[in-house]
Amino acid sequence: MGGQGRKSLFPFKDDLLEYMRGQRAKEMYLRVLHLVLWIKRNHQPWLLQYIEAKKSFASGYESLGHLLRVYFDMPPWKTLAEVGKSSKVDKKTMHSERISVVLTVRADGVKLPMLFIIKGQSGRPLKKKELLTYDPAHVYAVQANAWMDYRVWNIYLERLFA
Repeated sequence: MGGQGRKSLFPFKDDLLEYMRGQRAKEMYLRVLHLVLWIKRNHQPWLLQYIEAKKSFASGYESLGHLLRVYFDMPPWKTLAEVGKSSKVDKKTMHSERISVVLTVRADGVKLPMLFIIKGQSGRPLKKKELLTYDPAHVYAVQANAWMDYRVWNIYLERLFA
């Protein structure tokens, strides 16, 4: 993050770069959101001062996002990497999990249980370690593309009216 002769806007640029390099060394995703959250955790007074100097709260965050993008390449999927460095991501974090959620409300305003449609092969059980985190008040179905189809809709209706 060289300033090319100009003073850096980030007084903590070395710490930020160290955080970024640490994340990338572990081949973890690194996005502008991660950098903003790091700044919020570690340099909140600076962040507040930066945002207050802008027209609005929203434009302050937008400006910060643009500023962070200046220093880093943005390869596919918007994973940040230092200019000229690899954007490779660990295969374990690269898998693409898909889930669709259906939120339903009755005409009288009562919320019905959520329907979670998980991408997978229907008829196969979900991993038992994952089932411990699922709220039994909601309905879960597995579908090849995590889409609503006739079978999934029937699962939901059977659960609602059982």
